[in-house]
Parts: sequence; structure tokens; C-alpha cells
Amino acid sequence: MSRDLTGKTVGGFRLSDILARGVGSTVYAAEQTSTGEKVAIKVLLSELPKDKAAAAKLLAEVRRATAMPHRNLVPVLDVDSVEHKGKRHLYVAMELLHGESLKSRLAATAGQPPHALPLHVALQVASEVGGALQTLHQADVVHGGINPGSVFLVPPSDAKKQQDPDAEEQVYLLDTGLLAASETGAKSSKPRTIDDVSALAQLVSDMLGGLPETAANGKNAVLPLHWHNRKVPARVDAALRAVLGHSKGAEKGSQIDSVGTLVSALLGTVDTLPSLHSWSEEGRRGMPAPRRNSNLLLAASLALLGGAGVGYLMYSPDPGPTAIVQDLAPVRVDLAAPAPADLSAPHDGSAVSAPSGTTPSGAEAAAPPVWKKRT
Repeated sequence: MSRDLTGKTVGGFRLSDILARGVGSTVYAAEQTSTGEKVAIKVLLSELPKDKAAAAKLLAEVRRATAMPHRNLVPVLDVDSVEHKGKRHLYVAMELLHGESLKSRLAATAGQPPHALPLHVALQVASEVGGALQTLHQADVVHGGINPGSVFLVPPSDAKKQQDPDAEEQVYLLDTGLLAASETGAKSSKPRTIDDVSALAQLVSDMLGGLPETAANGKNAVLPLHWHNRKVPARVDAALRAVLGHSKGAEKGSQIDSVGTLVSALLGTVDTLPSLHSWSEEGRRGMPAPRRNSNLLLAASLALLGGAGVGYLMYSPDPGPTAIVQDLAPVRVDLAAPAPADLSAPHDGSAVSAPSGTTPSGAEAAAPPVWKKRT
């Protein structure tokens, strides 16, 4: 098939410029003739089966695969076939996206150490592509063609940036259901969900720099990705090696065989499956606030109150005996007076006065009062 269909009308769409050329398809910019809406048309180079029943079955499978509603799956408007030079080819009309493919993004970082995307970007792409794959797998649909060229990144609009300065790129998974159509007539085994899991792990490995050839055969290749990307955590490297077979002598039962398990291991939440957008803006809003230890806070508060109370009792001024002995008369002691004859008589605490008819001297009069000792 000629790659150039510029100016032709396919279904209800008028094709214009070529946006991208691939090994098995060509993507055109197009316009819907009825509404004037700008769309993108992907035309497969492979021919549909000659058998009309087989061709109709293939088209039905692609339509079902592309009809899955998900924020990370590109919206598809139409799936049909176009005849060109006596051959019929499948085409997919989809929403026109403004951004770049992950393949182009990785190519731009090829000459920049560490030849990888930032860790948070790689995990965001892994989570959102994994969410789309999880939706497909739940509907018994296998993508079968996960690679950097099938992931598209759309930057946030200016209006969205004004609302949220930290807005992230929108991640889209392309080419859903097109693997079977592109391999028509080829003898190949039917893709499985585990193939999508391995392809997603390889995608994350490529985003983080890939496995260095020097480290693959080295004795110190404990963390292969860590060799030239120091920001790769051990949990991410262990999860990727468990899927891609880089971890020798892995324990039995540690195999990651689902997209949800892989994304959970990458994000460090291996005890629960992640949400479909656990690394996206919605996920951040739903994250719980840091948990505080209320028991420790209560104990510290009680300790402070107890310490303040003890300090008040120890260092407060003596209130004095006014409340207890305010009715007691001062005891005047006359050193010249004879001692009582009966020392065994009980002392009732009454004041001792000088004998009648005597007058205390000046020194005695100036003597300070003596109070009874408090118990």
C-alpha cells in the first residue's frame, strides 16, 4: 500500500498531512466532514483478510477493544476499513492529541546523563499505563504492543496550569487492539496478560535508563539500574528484575504476574493494589493526612501538667500559719522566772504569761514572739 493518502476521503474523514510514519502504519491529520472536527487517522499497512467473515470478526474485536472508557485510553471515534488498489486496510479515527510520544521523549534524553526520565515521571507513566492495562485485562482484552511508541504524553493546558501549577502531563495508551490486525496472516501466538506485564516492566526500565551491558555481566550488578541512575530505589529495581528475569535465584512465589501487583511493587504499596490513578493528581488529593500518635501526645501533655503541679508545690511561698494559729497568743518567755514545779503536767498550748506584778525589762520586751511548732 502506498503510504500517502493525503487529500483522500476515508469514511467520513478527509485526510491531510502525515503526522507520523511507522513500520506498520501511517498517521494522518484529518477533518471530519460533517462537523469539521480535527482528528487523527491511523491506517494500517497490512491487508485485511480476504474472507469477509474473518475481516468482519477482526473489525469487531478492534471496535470492542477501543470502546473501553478510561482516562488513559485515547478516545476512538470510528473503526472501519478503506479500500486502496484492490486491497482493504483497517483504519482507526481517534482524538487528535497535541504532545509527543514517549519514544520521542526518550530520544531527547539519549545524550544527557543519566539517559533517563526523572523517577517521578517514570512512576507516573507506569501507574497510568498500568491503570489502562488493568481495565483492558478485566475485559479480557490484551494490548500486546506496549512500547515507548504506544505511549503519548500531553502537557497540561494553560488554563489547567493556572488552576493547578503542579498539573502533570496526561498519559495516553495508543494502539489498543491493533496488534492482531497488524499481524494478519502471520503465524504468531496469541498474546497473554503476562506479556503486557513484562512489556510494562520493560517500559519502566527503558524510562529509567535500561540495563547497562557492562553491569549485566559484572560481579557487582546488585542494582543494575542503580549503576548509572542513583535515584532508582531498591524496591523498583527488585520489582523490574523479578519480572524481566534479571534477579537470579529469586524465591519461589515472588513472581509478579499481574499489572496491579507490578504497579504496587513499583510504588511501594505491595500490601494493596493501587488505584487506577494512584500517581496522578486525583490520587494526591485522596491521600490521607499523615497519621499522628495521639497516645504519645496525650502522655506528653499529662507529663507537662504533672511537672508543673509538682513544681508549684515545691516552689510556692509558704502560706504562713495565719489560717491555723491566727487565734494563738504569742508566748513570752521570762528567763528569770522559775520553772514550773510540775513538769509532768500536760501542756495545752496556751500562752505562758509573766507572773503578776512583774514588768519585763527592755531586752525582754524586744524579744520576738515565738510560735508553736506546726506538725
